[in-house]
Amino acid sequence: MEEITLYPNPSSGIFQLIAPDLKIEKISVFDLRGREILTHDKPILDLSPYQNGIYFIKIESNLGASIKKVRLAK
Repeated sequence: MEEITLYPNPSSGIFQLIAPDLKIEKISVFDLRGREILTHDKPILDLSPYQNGIYFIKIESNLGASIKKVRLAK
């Protein structure tokens, strides 16, 4: 799959997804316990309401799925 970038990482809450030439269908955010805490379809994620820590972002696109790890540090 084409390279997908989430930045800045770590972030204080706002992450931007860069995925040139991909059609993003769904973005899911999971905590360390594997619980889905947010579903989104826009290239900007606001995790500021959540606690500091590590989160996994599943990006589903027209070319398949990819999982990225981000760190929230306020």
